[in-house]
Amino acid sequence: MRRYRPSIALVIAALVILAWIVEARILAPPVLRTTTPRWGPLAEGVYATGVVEPLAWAKVRTEAGGRLVSLLVTEGQDVAAGELLAQIDDQKQRARIAELEARLRYLEAERERQRALVAGGAASRKTLELLHSEFDQAAAQRVVAGEELRQTRVTAPIGGRALRREGRVGEVVVPGTLLFWIGSPRAQLIVAQIDEEYFPRVEPGQRALVSADAHPGRSFAGRVIERTPFGDPDQRSFRIRIALDVAPGTLEPAESLSLGMTVEVNVVVRSADRALLVPRASIAGTGLWVVEAGRTSYRPIRIGLRGRDLVEVLEGLVGDEEIVLDPPVSLVSGARVRPLREPAENAAHSW
Repeated sequence: MRRYRPSIALVIAALVILAWIVEARILAPPVLRTTTPRWGPLAEGVYATGVVEPLAWAKVRTEAGGRLVSLLVTEGQDVAAGELLAQIDDQKQRARIAELEARLRYLEAERERQRALVAGGAASRKTLELLHSEFDQAAAQRVVAGEELRQTRVTAPIGGRALRREGRVGEVVVPGTLLFWIGSPRAQLIVAQIDEEYFPRVEPGQRALVSADAHPGRSFAGRVIERTPFGDPDQRSFRIRIALDVAPGTLEPAESLSLGMTVEVNVVVRSADRALLVPRASIAGTGLWVVEAGRTSYRPIRIGLRGRDLVEVLEGLVGDEEIVLDPPVSLVSGARVRPLREPAENAAHSW
């Protein structure tokens, strides 16, 4: 029987160790991620989505209807104000002008002949007056025909670049058909939609930071230059316009943004150069949890600015506390915990 005693002793020892491990894990304080407040600048912003547009641009539409016989400008081509962009078939208009000019020549000749007859007493003045009326009517028709001929020429209303071209040669267009978008080639304007809840906080002159999915990790600076007084009741939003900075050294050059690109906008409505900052992830209700001597306590605070990842604490903290990140809802005051500290700069990022 003695040869079995070592095996029994080993089993008992293993069970004791296992029990100790289980007890240690069960009774050990939970681990909580923590960080410390830090001082730094913070901006509170209003979010919006927008579209990149040129500072000045125009949609060029046809004034006349008919068959499109030529498109003289390609996308990306620079044009001058008044330059011919497209031509609509003008044969009918030219034929009408030729007809009216021939009639004017005939009526003018008849008027001269009737003047001579009236002077010699061989014709009545009534006939001459009738010729004057017919001549004036034909002259007015000639003016209208000239305007109809002019409308077959599609010209650039402003100088700039052909940003977009529509239509094809040979198709029949109606008055008002969009053919070209003409504007400045530089991306200098953002047109954004602000939710009506935040619109009262946005004012001309406020700074704005613009980002685009096409340029990850980059920001473009600008300022609010205009806000529309009338909103969109369906979208429950208001439109604002932001002029992009083009001066050297302003974050990123605006030329990097392409016209028509969708962007995200953050308008800075308030800012502070030096504020006591904590991560949003540490806020629990109207306060946050701190760890002192390995135990938790709830600390009410007064919040000031609210950034994307950080908030400003106006009252309730000194600045050297160890605060809990993502506190569990089951956390209670006086609980024993093991803090796992993260550097303050890694806990959150401000913009």
